[in-house]
Amino acid sequence: MANLTRKEILRVFYRATMLAIGMDPDKTYGTEKPPVRISYPSEGQPDWTVEDNVIFLSYSDVSGDETTQLVHEEWKDSGKDLIRRHFTNRVLQISFVAYGPNGYENLLKIRHAFLDGASILRKADLMILPGADTPQYMPELYQNAWFSRADMSLRFNNTMTWDEDVRAIAQVPVTIHDNPAGTDRNHDTGIIIKKG
Repeated sequence: MANLTRKEILRVFYRATMLAIGMDPDKTYGTEKPPVRISYPSEGQPDWTVEDNVIFLSYSDVSGDETTQLVHEEWKDSGKDLIRRHFTNRVLQISFVAYGPNGYENLLKIRHAFLDGASILRKADLMILPGADTPQYMPELYQNAWFSRADMSLRFNNTMTWDEDVRAIAQVPVTIHDNPAGTDRNHDTGIIIKKG
């Protein structure tokens, strides 16, 4: 599988999150916005009401995790050549911010579905790191109205691979020169030639 781009990762998590809350990820919403979103409103104010159930996703790489520093490799035959495959791990953190009367419960559903092994995530090689992360309920005040809000972050391992073609050596040019008369060692290269 090719290494996932940031947009591809968010798309996979959009689909997995929609399925976890019982929604169709393939539904076309037209001018209406889906309940799971991968970006915030550009105007800086909510485009949903206190009664709407909305989940925002954001993603970042986790820095400082020791598993991301290791690079493994394997060699594979490719006819007369070789392929050197490099492996490394990246740790992703997906943050969920859920608004609405069902926001907290939706995060519980998502956590359960992902810990239970969501097939869409496994197919994308996104493996959850089981942990103690749970939804945190924290209502948010905006323009004299309290919005129900819950936050949760989950971490995932993702294997990244790179292939490098290593061409076979077909021919190596070699030139051998005899030592000057009266010597038995080539002092420039350290090669000893014994005559006779």
